[in-house]
Amino acid sequence: MDNDSLIKIIKGEKQFGSKEVRITEAKAGTVLVYGYKAERPGKKGTNLYDALPLIYLMQVKRNPRNGDVLFTGLNLHYLESIIQKGKIIFRLRTGFPLSGKQLILKTLHNYRQKNVVTPIYELKDAVVDAAIVKSAAMWEKI
Repeated sequence: MDNDSLIKIIKGEKQFGSKEVRITEAKAGTVLVYGYKAERPGKKGTNLYDALPLIYLMQVKRNPRNGDVLFTGLNLHYLESIIQKGKIIFRLRTGFPLSGKQLILKTLHNYRQKNVVTPIYELKDAVVDAAIVKSAAMWEKI
């Protein structure tokens, strides 16, 4: 599942292995894809962000002060090597927790629901591995 396939999903074209979800109902540990318009760069030292995040969802919470929905996940597009991607796939398949300081520092991102510009789709196990291996960040400038 490459970027073209992910783009088709977020445009609402029916694709095998995906279903639309509300972020407030998504469960931690699921892999999500959606279109995003960031307010700040996601890639340190640049003015770039990934407009097509592929995230491993960690948590969803509502800001009690203003009601904004915020969610945190590991953006799997920030993995640089096939070895890193393979390790993630192995951990997802075996149930080992996704951990490691370098992995977390490199991929951990916070997102605001108000900046999501397409429906959010959960990817099913049958397509997650291919999405991790074949898709890449879709860099946009702030």
